[in-house]
Amino acid sequence: MARNAILLLSTLALFGALFLGYLVVVQDPVLNASGDSPEVLPVDRGRAGEALRLPNMEVPSGGGVSFTIYHRETGRPVQRFECEEWTPVADAKDEVYVKQPRLTMWLPSGMIATMSADEGQLQVEDLEKVQGRPRAGWLKGNVELLLDRSRERQRTPLSERPQDEILAMLAQIDFDFESGELRTDGPIKIVGHDFELAGVGLHLIWNQADNVIQSLTLRAGERLVLYGGGGLLRNEDENAAAAEAATAEEAMAAATSVKQVAAPKQRRPKKAQKAYLCVLPDGVTAYEFKGETTGGGLVADEVRMLFEVGGSSHDLTQAPAEQPVEKEAAHPESAPASAPASAPTTAPAERSGVIVHWGGQLRVEPVPADTGEKPRRHLEALGTEVKLWRGDEKLVCGRLEYHDENKQLWLHPAPGGRVEFARGEQLAGSAQTIYMDQERKVVKLIGDVDFTSAAGSGGRRQAIRCALWGELHLADKPRNEAEAGEAPLADWMSAGGLQSATFVGAASVDLGEQTLSAERIDVTFADGADQASIEAALEKTVASGDVRLEQRDESLQSDRLEILFGLTDAKRGYPRQMDALGSVHIKRGRAWLRGQKVHAAMDPGDAAAGGPEFVLRTLEVIGHAAMSDPTRKNRLAARGERIFAEFSGENELQRGTVFGTPERHALVHGFPYTVRGERVDLEWDGLHVAGPSRLRFEATRSLQGRQRSRRTPIQVTSTESLDVDLEKNTVHLAGDVVAVNGDESLHADELTLLLEDAKQAAPTGPRMPGWLNALAPACSRQSIQACFVLGPQLWRQAQSIFALVQRPGQALAGEARQRGDWLDRGGEMKRAIRKEPLRLLAKNALIQVESLEPGETKPVTHSSIGAPRLEIDIVGRNIETQGETTLLVVNRQLRPETAGQGDETFGLPSAMVTRGPSQTVMRCTKGMTYALGSEGPVRSDSTVFDGNVRFIHVAGREMVRLEEMLPEVRSDPGLLAQLKSRNTSLDCDRLECGFLVAGAEGDRAGAMSSRDTRLKWLLASGNAELRDEREVLVKQSGSKTTQRWESVVRTVFAHQLDFDLEQRVVRVLGSAAAKARIYEENPDSAEARILVGEEFSIDLQNRTVRTGPSHGTIGR
Repeated sequence: MARNAILLLSTLALFGALFLGYLVVVQDPVLNASGDSPEVLPVDRGRAGEALRLPNMEVPSGGGVSFTIYHRETGRPVQRFECEEWTPVADAKDEVYVKQPRLTMWLPSGMIATMSADEGQLQVEDLEKVQGRPRAGWLKGNVELLLDRSRERQRTPLSERPQDEILAMLAQIDFDFESGELRTDGPIKIVGHDFELAGVGLHLIWNQADNVIQSLTLRAGERLVLYGGGGLLRNEDENAAAAEAATAEEAMAAATSVKQVAAPKQRRPKKAQKAYLCVLPDGVTAYEFKGETTGGGLVADEVRMLFEVGGSSHDLTQAPAEQPVEKEAAHPESAPASAPASAPTTAPAERSGVIVHWGGQLRVEPVPADTGEKPRRHLEALGTEVKLWRGDEKLVCGRLEYHDENKQLWLHPAPGGRVEFARGEQLAGSAQTIYMDQERKVVKLIGDVDFTSAAGSGGRRQAIRCALWGELHLADKPRNEAEAGEAPLADWMSAGGLQSATFVGAASVDLGEQTLSAERIDVTFADGADQASIEAALEKTVASGDVRLEQRDESLQSDRLEILFGLTDAKRGYPRQMDALGSVHIKRGRAWLRGQKVHAAMDPGDAAAGGPEFVLRTLEVIGHAAMSDPTRKNRLAARGERIFAEFSGENELQRGTVFGTPERHALVHGFPYTVRGERVDLEWDGLHVAGPSRLRFEATRSLQGRQRSRRTPIQVTSTESLDVDLEKNTVHLAGDVVAVNGDESLHADELTLLLEDAKQAAPTGPRMPGWLNALAPACSRQSIQACFVLGPQLWRQAQSIFALVQRPGQALAGEARQRGDWLDRGGEMKRAIRKEPLRLLAKNALIQVESLEPGETKPVTHSSIGAPRLEIDIVGRNIETQGETTLLVVNRQLRPETAGQGDETFGLPSAMVTRGPSQTVMRCTKGMTYALGSEGPVRSDSTVFDGNVRFIHVAGREMVRLEEMLPEVRSDPGLLAQLKSRNTSLDCDRLECGFLVAGAEGDRAGAMSSRDTRLKWLLASGNAELRDEREVLVKQSGSKTTQRWESVVRTVFAHQLDFDLEQRVVRVLGSAAAKARIYEENPDSAEARILVGEEFSIDLQNRTVRTGPSHGTIGR
């Protein structure tokens, strides 16, 4: 529109200048012998009278006149004037009347201008003088000004070239050369191939001193038609538009410059010398049309157009180089080839263009010219409400300013208002100011920017906003032929014309249920993408600076969010990669995930088969990675420097890894397990840790099989590896394994735990891996949805785009609910399964139980079992060892001996029931079996030692490292006097024992661990040898009764020793090869006793001994 309008105004001014400058009756070429170009404007050297006398000729009055003026150097015609009749006006010596006047001019650019009328009258000063010039006059009847814009020297008739014709038609015209004024009060119509103007009352004032139009006024405009496919502010063909502008501007420059008429050589372009402002006031309406159909339009209170002529741009002002012509061409005898075609009155029905109406007069006035390289061509629309629309696209502002020379557009608001734009019901938006640079392919939205679009369902409005500015980068080339002629506004109001978009300053995208906010949001569109496919256009989305993605109780926070898009086989877009950077925090309810970077890679899903739009393939959290989901039954948590997971199928976990450091191990918790290690490898059916590791879970069963009153943690560490097999329900650790459960601990080179699911209600869905049910709880479902936040191509199909944003997340959530996959957030598909230990297998193991008194740092009691191979049936409460086995029992409790004297009759029972500080070691070479009895106030345990059994029991002052075991004696040596010393040892081939463990209910005692453990029965067989050394208190009578401790040593050799606490009987049996023997001596008194026999039966209750055949000695 701007180019054609400026071309029209240039032509209107051109006609006025040509008329004033070239309406010459007589001109003498001889007077220019000096070589200067003939003057353009003066009508000189003519005179009126009965005969018009010119140098060397006389023109009689009343006849026709025709003469041609040639350029004296090139020989080309410059002007031709002709009329059918001329007559001096009676009683007016300075006026002449002409009929059918016609003036033809060949301009330096190659164009040809022709002016004609039915009649005219000229007022000529000093008509009788050769130097006389016309001062004023008029033309009437079919006044026409015709311009042939072709530059070709050899040309076909103008009737065959309608595109080169511009024709102005008037009923009459008055002119006054002295005042430089030209006026017509009647109608005027200008018709060209590219425009058509109809109006009334043309008034032009020419400033002869400055050689410019002083003012040009069209009193009333009826209709202005600008033809061409460009429409309002559209991109017309650059070359054609430049050529047309050059045609008008060169013609005007030639008509208004004295020096330009006859210049024979190519001239260097000059800077722009003339600038004009055209004003269309009092309500301007313009609308597009094609045939009989109307399209877009423009409404404003006032439209201003500024244009310059005579500039230095090569493609606009430089005239073609002069070429020599044949003489025949220079002296045409007939009418020039620019004879007008039939005057067009109506545009062909199939043509398109813009029709303009305005209410007031059209004014053209000179303004200061610019010195820029390109002539200015500006269009400005003003008003309280300037509206520009096309189809369902609408734009409202207070001022629209378009610079055609550099293709820049400004849209300013009305005072107190905003620039508003809309595309039907799908899109509405506003900004403080909009700027577009079409050459740089940039659109800037300045101030508070607001885009709103309807969602695909539910009628929810979606919005994009920013506080500072937005910037749209347009595609370098049209995406398809339909957009090749689109207006600049259409380029950025359709995604097909977008290359990228940026929103800065508290930018936010509100998708109804979801909101993305950041300091800056950038979107990139793929080259060559079809504008009809929104998904196909998306290439990249970047949000930076305090990024937040929120939906109900779900949120993502990071410093930067970057999403790359791909295409499915069906040419639908999907997020193929997502990167959240800088303090990433993803939250869903109480579940969260955080790290310095979160990376996710996706593949297209099988949406055609009812699957999700996309599926997760890899997920990576880097830098202080951590996650937690306490809402799940398995209370999922993970922590490390890096978390990585791979998925297959429809988001099914294939494998994953949590990486830690030597200083800060990775952690994975999924009820019932908590695992730590430098690297934790996860798979669908288990996990693996290479290197140092730690495993933790809770159970009511202890490692030895005791049933605790409540769940207590079992924590296991290792230095080499950890493997958890979910299918087999086993845990295996290797390398310095340490397992701790309450007062129990186990040390081994290797440990294998066989677990079982605790009895509870059956789960409603398939069993999932405990620790990675939701390794990406909100990341894969919510954060990756951010990739679709800017899925809209922004404007043209915003409604379907915003629907697309929600569809993947909704489809994926629905898929989870239907299939029970790992993304489901409800927790109904998989109830947490608590684990209980079933069996334990350890190599080179040591299992121990220790108890502490309140305020104590060292255990009061200690019991341990060590063996090369240790196997515990935790449910059956049975401990088995293979190889050399050692059972150690230590008691540090300080309290007086409470056993009765009868219990001391024989050393063996007393060795097992001593109350107070003691140390006991039981060792065998083949193996041991220890069975824990049923739970109760007093538990009955049993044990079997096999192979070279060695039993040692020491108490009191006989204890090893006494001061370390009993540090109290350092401060109170008298405590030793209260302790009874004992040193007992037993050797045999096999030893079987039964124990009563008091106070073992609940969580307290393990095997041989209670401070109230008493021997219930004992059976030692095969080469049994018992040695018991103890202290006894001896009373001495005299003048004063005294007491002293004496040592008593008992030694028993037998094939079998049998003790029964309930019957309180000790049996000593010999064999056929060797009889039983009992030795007892008192080193202090030198007393000794020896008993030899096949069998001894000692009744501890009544202190009697029954024997079979026996013999013995007693002496000192």
